[in-house]
Amino acid sequence: MANLSGPGAKSGWLALPAALLLALVGCANPDALVAGTSRDQVLARHGQPSADIQLPTGERLQYSRQPAGQQVYNVDLDAGGKVVTAAQVLTEAQFAKVQLDTWTAADIQREFGKPAMVEGVRSFNGPVWTYRYHYYGTDKQFHFFIDPAGVVRKAHATVEIKSADVRGL
Repeated sequence: MANLSGPGAKSGWLALPAALLLALVGCANPDALVAGTSRDQVLARHGQPSADIQLPTGERLQYSRQPAGQQVYNVDLDAGGKVVTAAQVLTEAQFAKVQLDTWTAADIQREFGKPAMVEGVRSFNGPVWTYRYHYYGTDKQFHFFIDPAGVVRKAHATVEIKSADVRGL
């Protein structure tokens, strides 16, 4: 058992908050990355991405917290492997950029990663991809309805209902 009352005890207790701070910095969100950061620095700080996507202008490292989390971070790198942009993309503004009848399932996955859920509804012929996100204090879901040809035909948001919410009904 450690001696918590000796001369080194005080410095040991001070080291604990410093270690916690370092651990939190290591878990920092990728959207806090500064432009110009190298690919190697991104990987050292955030680990392997959930997806590595080739873009016409470089590469996208995608860090998804789906299905349980509510964020997907896209870190876009230029052809030289330097960060150009880094952002959390599960937002109403990003969802609004999707063009119905034009975007495909591949476009959705490139922008938002793998969905939290893939389900179906009787009133639509094709899968419904669902992403979990947080919007001004409310847990929500965004649904993309993808036809058998892989084209996005409908999209809308709903409030996420959890089992605890249902018990209160």
